[in-house]
Amino acid sequence: MSGSEELSTFERITLFIPGFKGYKEKELRRESDRLIREKIFSNLDGAERSFREALTYLPRPISEDIMTLVDIIIYRLQELKDSVKFGESGYSGFFDVEKVREDDLEKVLKNDLKLLRVSEKVFKDVQELSSKGFNVPDARNRLMMIIEALKVIREALSVRRDILKGYDKFVK
Repeated sequence: MSGSEELSTFERITLFIPGFKGYKEKELRRESDRLIREKIFSNLDGAERSFREALTYLPRPISEDIMTLVDIIIYRLQELKDSVKFGESGYSGFFDVEKVREDDLEKVLKNDLKLLRVSEKVFKDVQELSSKGFNVPDARNRLMMIIEALKVIREALSVRRDILKGYDKFVK
């Protein structure tokens, strides 16, 4: 059996179309990027909704210290959601070039994994704190930890933007 007989019919057809493999790889990168960004956005949006809902049930008055932290979290969640939703998308130069350097692809994927993990943690932490109505002895510390996690997300989004911008020069 020769090499071409081992290929599927689809794979044999693609051999006749120059650049088809690169086209499919670009489409896969775009679709993966879209799905990853949607999941990160969903985690942040869910955290914001849980957080805002919990605020409506908080007994008044709320200490100024806690309200300041709450305001910071709401602001940062909205800012990060906007950054994920409207930031560098799957149609930047990174996703248009035929060949992407393997080390850059690995950097983006590792960074995206970090974004997914931390955004999921923020979502779970906010849900847990919100379900208790912020009535835990260490509420201030938990709010500070959420703020720190949001900083990690902001930094990871910045790293991601920097990697993707390096490919803008390849766009025609």
